[in-house]
Amino acid sequence: MSWKSIIGQSRIKQLLMTSLEHGRLAHAYLFVGEAGLGKYPTALELAKCVNCQQSPFDACDTCPSCARVKELQHPNLSLVFPLPVGKYEKSNDPPLSKLSDADISALKQELKLKAENPYHQIRIERASEIKVNSIREIRRQAAFTSFDTGRKVFIILDAEKMNEESSNAFLKTLEEPTPDTLFILLTARQEALLPTIVSRCQVIRFDQLSEKDLGYALVDRYHVPYDDAVAAARLANGSILRAHQYVDRGTTDRKETAVNFLRTILSKSRKEINDRILELDSEYKRRDFTEMFLFLQQWFRDAMRMREEVAGSQDVPDRGSIDKFNSNFPAWEYTNTIEVLERSISLLDKNVYIPLILINVAHNLRRAIGEKKTN
Repeated sequence: MSWKSIIGQSRIKQLLMTSLEHGRLAHAYLFVGEAGLGKYPTALELAKCVNCQQSPFDACDTCPSCARVKELQHPNLSLVFPLPVGKYEKSNDPPLSKLSDADISALKQELKLKAENPYHQIRIERASEIKVNSIREIRRQAAFTSFDTGRKVFIILDAEKMNEESSNAFLKTLEEPTPDTLFILLTARQEALLPTIVSRCQVIRFDQLSEKDLGYALVDRYHVPYDDAVAAARLANGSILRAHQYVDRGTTDRKETAVNFLRTILSKSRKEINDRILELDSEYKRRDFTEMFLFLQQWFRDAMRMREEVAGSQDVPDRGSIDKFNSNFPAWEYTNTIEVLERSISLLDKNVYIPLILINVAHNLRRAIGEKKTN
């Protein structure tokens, strides 16, 4: 029942259910894969299973324990993720004690959205690292006896964002596991973790979601019209986040802004570009720029697919404008551009000054032009 709430990932669900049935669950897992593949929903279902009052293999989703895990209110469940650093905060302070009222309010709202939709990505302003305070809180909680007959489950989102101090503190926790504790680390970048942490975890790599699974999820969960769902699933590169973004009507303004910014980069003077960057910085929030860059990434992927005449590329949105773009810029360096945008998203997460990020994007996109077609 409960495992069916996870989109796709049949191989991984079967692996974990078999481990549960035979009592071979590891004490620490490392779930590897990009955002939108289902790492967190799978971790949450595993937390339900080890605390379910009815079934230890496939959580019932009806008992009080399952309900509390789903609502992120179970005493055996802890989520760890990047948080802002509070004013005058010290490394031995509790992780939330020095945060402002605005930070706490934003945190509660993000957790509410995460409880409503496990595929929601938590994003909090000025939260660039997993603080050592948060890891020390894990050590404190891990020393307590688990509630009822279940297991304490610590889910560490964006585990690659542990800094050196928090990584070393977490390594000590992994080296001294208690029998009733389960650690689940989620990351898109295994290489950014300490090798000694990776070696103490069972690594599970998540698969790209199929177009069929994505399309069904968009129709069934998000009530997207069938034709729109099919088109979005073809373009999402296996991620429900990208698929949902394509059909989210609320992002239309930021999509148009992103395309217009690209036009400004390609056709305006340096002064005009800088002026536009300052305007954008005053109009939008950090989360909006992440959304814009994700949209531009997919737009450039579409343009690359069309230039290379990949099967199905005739169905991409904005075909007319992309055709014109490819005609005008036949030597555009698409791979480098997509990597630039990926790095820019990472810099946004690290709270780097937004105008500086936009200037860097503009500089690199102008370099990617290659040989412009002349009439």
